[in-house]
Amino acid sequence: MKLKAYESISHARKERKKYFERYNTYRPHQGLNYRTPDEIYYGTLSKIKDVV
Repeated sequence: MKLKAYESISHARKERKKYFERYNTYRPHQGLNYRTPDEIYYGTLSKIKDVV
């Protein structure tokens, strides 16, 4: 997340939400074998539900 001035607290919150959505949903991570955190989390969660 780039350091910048925001118009208001609500604007900063909206930008933070967009940043984390992109980071967790669309951006592949090298440490996760080029998968997204959502792919890891929800993939693992569905496997756990299948076992239970």
